[in-house]
Amino acid sequence: MDWYFEMIENDKVKLKAFEAEFFPIIENWRRWGNIRDWLPLSWGNILGARYRPKNREADPEEQKEPINHQAAIRMERIVVKLPKQYREAFVLHYVGCAAVQGKMKRARTRDGGAKVIGIGKTQYYDRLNRAASIVAREWMYGIKNEK
Repeated sequence: MDWYFEMIENDKVKLKAFEAEFFPIIENWRRWGNIRDWLPLSWGNILGARYRPKNREADPEEQKEPINHQAAIRMERIVVKLPKQYREAFVLHYVGCAAVQGKMKRARTRDGGAKVIGIGKTQYYDRLNRAASIVAREWMYGIKNEK
């Protein structure tokens, strides 16, 4: 039974190495996906949040750098091209919700993605590592026919 936990730990170590290098890119992609500019202004706040002075009282450490739209769109193109089973695991792990079997599902924790998909943790981390390796390879060497 020790080999089982060893496999999960090895997969987590590989994933941490990927996250160490790609965290700013993934965070930028996640923030870009949460933009809600297309929504109408709410009746409760007619001026809307976009007219408030940005980070007026925030500490300099708390200020987030602006979203790099080109990098986020490039990341989105890479994620969309992933095979379905890898894409589900990748999006659940980093965004927290994904379309699984035609329904939007939420994972409460990062490890909860395995339960949402309905597979074991070993298989979940295997899919996640394969997705991460595909994303890293495509990011480094580019996407063919990208315009």
